[in-house]
Amino acid sequence: MNQFRFFILIILVGISFSCVKETPIPGYVTVNEFTLDTKFEEGSDSHHITDVWVYLDDEFQGTYEVPATFPVLADGSHLLRLRAGIKVSGLDAWRSIYQFYDFESHTVDFKPNEDYVFNPTVEYFSETKFAWMEDFENPGLSFKATENSDTSFQRINDNQLVFEGNGSGGFFLDTNRRIFEGITNSTYNLPIAGRSVYLEMDYRSSNTMVIGVIGWQSGGLQEQKQSLILYPSEEWNKIYVNLSVEVSSMSDALGYSIWIGAILDAENDTSYCYYDNFKLIHE
Repeated sequence: MNQFRFFILIILVGISFSCVKETPIPGYVTVNEFTLDTKFEEGSDSHHITDVWVYLDDEFQGTYEVPATFPVLADGSHLLRLRAGIKVSGLDAWRSIYQFYDFESHTVDFKPNEDYVFNPTVEYFSETKFAWMEDFENPGLSFKATENSDTSFQRINDNQLVFEGNGSGGFFLDTNRRIFEGITNSTYNLPIAGRSVYLEMDYRSSNTMVIGVIGWQSGGLQEQKQSLILYPSEEWNKIYVNLSVEVSSMSDALGYSIWIGAILDAENDTSYCYYDNFKLIHE
């Protein structure tokens, strides 16, 4: 009997070892920082792409902050698609594919433990609509202070202050000039019903400011909506402000303007707010 049990034990151990599967070995993908390639009519190639959204054979694999290295459990030829992701309205907790940028695709022959490195370049989708752009390269300005402002909006020419090119825009506040409100010179037709509308801009500021949308009615009446409070940034920063909700909430407007406002922060005696590369874009 003991010999029989020993024989059965040997068989069971052999079966258990034969059922152990080999652990699959992944390949490793590295995605470095993105590049944005723009046409002349699309303005600056400045961007703040923070994330890559990864798809394998059109199946979502994950989101990673770039630069990133991550494993891919695949063997043989597969379609790898890399999409550009942003922080919507500058919020860490609100990350999304930026739907106006296209994607980079690669057919990759994946092998275990191999490294694959990509430096993605994306463009705006050709269907993207640019309602307004201001890069401050020309003498005339398409953004102005309103009568509610006690300081002016001006073109900045100092090379030490300009973000890129020959000019940026901005305003200054102090204890005698405490309030700024500025709007676009023109109104723009923008889509409603929840369709995507974004304001892109580069900025640098020592003062809190607010950004929003004005919906214009007949007879010059207006409705003003605040979209975002933007806090000081000592370095130039890029932000993508989602205006979709505010625009759609004023669905009966005849046209829309962008507005920016600021009141001198209590702890400041003087403040500045600089801007470049305004782009009002939509589906």
